[in-house]
Amino acid sequence: MRKSEIGVDNNVRIIRPVIGFRYLLPFLIDSEVKLDAKGNVRFQLSGQQRLTRKLGLELEYQWLIQGYTRVHVGLDYVLTKNTSLFTNYDTRYNTFGGGLSFKF
Repeated sequence: MRKSEIGVDNNVRIIRPVIGFRYLLPFLIDSEVKLDAKGNVRFQLSGQQRLTRKLGLELEYQWLIQGYTRVHVGLDYVLTKNTSLFTNYDTRYNTFGGGLSFKF
């Protein structure tokens, strides 16, 4: 949904068909290529790996042909079976984050 630029309160619905291809690379890395009806091409890689028994790495990379690039990197450290500490960085917001996660 996108608001019209005239300043009227009605919303204009944008529907854009997309076709894509997904492939699982070695080390369980997901790759994806998408092409939409306007000719925009998006390439994405994402994956999660355990570096050690307690330390994990998460990486997501997106690239749009027009030059938009986004990288998301996260680390998590397992404290107990159900809790872990995590931190991440995202170039879209140019910020770091972190916290404590509970799994059940």
